[in-house]
Amino acid sequence: MSAANVTESDLLSMICEGTDPAWRAAASGYFALFTGDPGEAASLAAECSDPTYARVAATKATAWSGGGGSSRANAVQVNWPTLTGSGSQLTHWAWVSSASGATSYMVSGSLTTPVPWAPGVKPVAEIGALVMNAD
Repeated sequence: MSAANVTESDLLSMICEGTDPAWRAAASGYFALFTGDPGEAASLAAECSDPTYARVAATKATAWSGGGGSSRANAVQVNWPTLTGSGSQLTHWAWVSSASGATSYMVSGSLTTPVPWAPGVKPVAEIGALVMNAD
């Protein structure tokens, strides 16, 4: 798991200065797919650009399991739209703040099994497949 630099900065401001990031109060987050690691720069350059692709919304309060420890896993099955185009394999996922475009926070990780980007493929992340660890 990697937290974007902007996310790390917001967390430090919240912990050390009591500055509440604007994104914290939002009820939803979004699951995104990438053909490469978005990394700490939170680059969206490798986000899937299939004509039917869309980030998948989930309620923050129920999207993740593992409360109380330093690890979280998706508590809901994530179903992205069926792809119609083709491109590089989808290798990474991210939890982001917006339905499209720029994001105020990002936590990302590798998919256990890459997903082919091909017509008719419906990317799915089963419960527990997307894991983030804070260390």
